[in-house]
Amino acid sequence: MVETLVAIFILLISVTGPLAIAQSGLRAAFIARDQTIAYYLAQDALEFIKNKRDNNFIARSDWLDGLENCVDDSCTIDTTTETILSCDTNPTGCSQESPLKIEDGTYQFGFTGEDSKFYRQISIDTVVPDQEVQVTVTVGWKTEDGSPRDVLAKENIFRWAPIY
Repeated sequence: MVETLVAIFILLISVTGPLAIAQSGLRAAFIARDQTIAYYLAQDALEFIKNKRDNNFIARSDWLDGLENCVDDSCTIDTTTETILSCDTNPTGCSQESPLKIEDGTYQFGFTGEDSKFYRQISIDTVVPDQEVQVTVTVGWKTEDGSPRDVLAKENIFRWAPIY
C-alpha cells in the first residue's frame, strides 16, 4: 500500500512539472500574439498619417490637413474609413472603454463588428512649427488575467516639401 502511494506521488510530481511549463508557454504565446497585433495596429496608424501627409502634398494643401484633431491633442483613427475622432469629443475617450471593433479580421473604430480587446490613441506633437511633428501611437489591451499592457510607437515626420 505504501509503495503504491509513493508511486502515485512520484507520478503526480512528474506530470505536474511539464503541465506547469506548458501552461506558462501557452501564456507567453498569447502575450506574444497580442503584442504582435498591437504592434501592427500602431504601425497601421503611423502609416496612415504618413500617407495623409503625402496625399496632402499631392493635393497641394497643408501637410497636416485633416489631422487637426490629433495635433497637440489625442485622437483615434479608423484607417479603414479614414475617420479621425478627437479623444476629447469621444464620450469614452481613447481607452479600454472605447475599444477598436473587429469584423472579418479587420480592426476598425466604426460601430460594426464586435469589441476587440485593443484600443488605440494617437497624438501628434509639434517639434518644429510647420516643419516637424512627433507622432506617438499607443495601443493598449488587457491580458487574460486582467493586467494592462500596451505598445508604444513613436516616429518623427517632416514636411518634406514646400507648399506651392
